[in-house]
Amino acid sequence: MITLVAVGIAVVLFFLGQQTSASLIIIGIVAKYLSPFILTAISLPGRFIAFPNDADKRSKARLILGTIISVFIQSCVYLVYVWFVVGWAASAVSEQGTAIIVWPIAFLATIVPFWFALNEFKRAVKETEHASKDIPEVAKEVIGGPEIKMFNMLAQASQISFVLTIVGFLAFAFAL
Repeated sequence: MITLVAVGIAVVLFFLGQQTSASLIIIGIVAKYLSPFILTAISLPGRFIAFPNDADKRSKARLILGTIISVFIQSCVYLVYVWFVVGWAASAVSEQGTAIIVWPIAFLATIVPFWFALNEFKRAVKETEHASKDIPEVAKEVIGGPEIKMFNMLAQASQISFVLTIVGFLAFAFAL
């Protein structure tokens, strides 16, 4: 439903002469669907460090290190997207004389996809915790425990990266 509303707004803005704003909305819609997959894939190095195959090597220190690495990689990759959108908006405002409405749309085009991905990760944590209640206590260490922590690590890393994304947008917007 939210996608249809966003497409409708993009069409209206396009016909009002705000092609840059309409393009940013479309890019934000595409990013909304791609960001959960991309953020999950780029978090794999952190997961591999935090959750090795050998259960004896798992520790809280490895979990923290894996989370830090996931935050770093997620932030770097997503900030490249933010930089692209902010650069496009700054170019449109300065060279094409586009209305100032481009900035709020650029902010939403960068923040909303990450927010949807973050909610998806939080939902996965809740589903995994709920499913693990049905697993017998003996099997929880083998099946449920690491998987819950893995999704929880991804959600925690994404929360930190989300805050860094907001800070990055503001830094890029005021720097250009």
